[in-house]
Amino acid sequence: MADEPKKKDHWDKLGIVLQPVGGLLTAMAVAYVGVTGSRILEDRQSRETNARLYSELMSRREEAESSLRKDMLVAIIEKYLASSENDLDAKVLQLERLADNFHDSLDLRPLFFDPRRPREVGARRPARDVRCRLFRFPDDRQTLASRTRGAAPWC
Repeated sequence: MADEPKKKDHWDKLGIVLQPVGGLLTAMAVAYVGVTGSRILEDRQSRETNARLYSELMSRREEAESSLRKDMLVAIIEKYLASSENDLDAKVLQLERLADNFHDSLDLRPLFFDPRRPREVGARRPARDVRCRLFRFPDDRQTLASRTRGAAPWC
């Protein structure tokens, strides 16, 4: 009895056929997981590279912008300081340029209240016109008018 070969049934035959197919399916699943994982890692690396590049470009842009603003500020201040005491139009123009370009980072009010500034301008331009240019900002009119003690009329 021990020497008799066992007769193979339907399940044994199916096991013999499906065993290599199982190995093949396992190899395909491992390959699919590997390819999918590498694709995901590649996409992540691409996004990180793009974010790093964007960050670098933005920092260079900010550096260039701050360098330009610094150069503009230096040029305007030099022109303001170089203009003579009697040339009120040039000083007002430079203050307007400062106010337009650097209103968010500079407090310009002390420049408008120079105690050595003469009250009247020469005959070529009335003082009222110059003062109206100084007081063109509506939110500062009340403050400026109170600090100049009536020297700046409403325009």
